[in-house]
Amino acid sequence: MNDYEVKKQYFNILIKKGVNLQKGQTLHITAPLELAEYVELIMIVAYENDARYVDVKYINSNENLIRSKFGNEKYFDYFSFNHADSLISLANNNTAFLKINNSINYSNKLIDNTVLKRFTDSNIEMLKNFSNISKSDKISSCSTVLPTIEWAKDVFPNLSEDDAFDTLWKNILYIGKCVDSDPISKWDEHISNIIVRRDKLNLAQYDYLKFNNSKTNITVDLPRNHNWVGGCQETTDGIKYMPNFPTEEIFTANFKYGINGTVHNSKPLIYQGNLINDFTITFKEGKIIDAKANIGQEFLDQLITFDDGCKYCGEIALLPGETQISKTNIIYKNTLLDENAACHMAIGCAYTCSINGLNNKDYDSFENAGINYSKNHFDFMFGTKDTTVVAIKNDREYVLIENGNWKI
Repeated sequence: MNDYEVKKQYFNILIKKGVNLQKGQTLHITAPLELAEYVELIMIVAYENDARYVDVKYINSNENLIRSKFGNEKYFDYFSFNHADSLISLANNNTAFLKINNSINYSNKLIDNTVLKRFTDSNIEMLKNFSNISKSDKISSCSTVLPTIEWAKDVFPNLSEDDAFDTLWKNILYIGKCVDSDPISKWDEHISNIIVRRDKLNLAQYDYLKFNNSKTNITVDLPRNHNWVGGCQETTDGIKYMPNFPTEEIFTANFKYGINGTVHNSKPLIYQGNLINDFTITFKEGKIIDAKANIGQEFLDQLITFDDGCKYCGEIALLPGETQISKTNIIYKNTLLDENAACHMAIGCAYTCSINGLNNKDYDSFENAGINYSKNHFDFMFGTKDTTVVAIKNDREYVLIENGNWKI
C-alpha cells in the first residue's frame, strides 16, 4: 500500500473501532488547525462509512498564548457557552465524537502558570455539562493523537525534520497495527483479550494491590464496588467504542485514602507542556507527603498543588511490562501513548465509571464512594519489565503480573 492508503486504513480503524460510527450517524471532529490535511482524509473515510454529516471544529494551539499576551486579565475567568451548547446539542442528536488532541501544546510553556490555571478552570467549567453527558455512556467518543512536525522534532531531535516526521508516522502506524494484513481483526482480538482480564478482575473484587519493582514499592487499596474498565466501553444503546485510541490499559479507581509507599516514574510526565522526569512520590494514607524530581521540580510542585484533589490519586492502571507501544522503545512525551506502555497512576480525579452505580459527579458523592475528586487528572507511568503486581482478598494473595508478564 502507498502512504495515502495506509493512513486511510489507520483512519478507518478510528472510525470503525474508535468511535464505531453507525450508518446515518453524525460525526463531530475536534482537531488542531495544523492537522487539517488529515481531518479531510478522516472526513472521506467517515462518509465512505455512510456518515450522515461530519461536523469539524479546529482549535488554534496559540489561542491561550494570544489571549494571555494581549487580553485584559480581568476577563481571564470569562468563558463562552457557545461551544459547549453546540456540543450538547450534537450529543442530544445522536452524534459520535472524535477528539484529536494536541500532542503537546508547546505555546503553553510561554504562559504564566497562574494565568494558564485560570484558563483551564474556566474551560472545565464551560464544558462541565457536556462532560457529564460524555461520561454517562449516552454517546460514543474517542480521543487520539496524530503526528505533527513540531511533535516529531521533539521526539526525534537528532533527525532531520522530514525524517523525524516520517519516523513518528511509521511508529504510529505500527502501534495502530496497520502493519498487519487485517488490522480490524487484530484490534478485535486485542480488545477481546483485555475484556477477558477485565472481567476476571471485576468478578474477583480484590481488597488491595501490591506493586513492586526495583524502584517502586506501594500498596493500593481498592474501594468497595469498584469497576475495572478497559478495552472498550458501551453506550446505553449498546454501541461499543474505544474512549482512547490506542489502548492497552485496564484501570479502576483507587480508594482515596488507601495508597502507601513510594513510587518512581518509568516514563516522563508532561504537564502543561513542561517535562517532569526522574521523580519519586511518597504516599501516606493516600495523600502525597513528598514529591521530588531531578527534572522539573517546579512543575511537579505546580501539579500537586493545582487543587486539594491533586494531593491524592484517582486511578490505578494495570499493563504488562511489554506492549505494542513499549516495543517501539520510544518516549513519545505524550500521555495518551506513554501511559499505554506501562502500569500507571493518575494524580487527581477518579472516573465515575470506576464505581458501579455512581451517577452523581460532585465532591460529596465521590467522597462517599471513597474516591478522589479534582478538576485535574494527570497520569504518570511507573511500570517496568520487572514489575510484579499481587492482589489480596481476605488475606489471600493472587499474582496478577509477575516480572512484567500477565498471570491472569
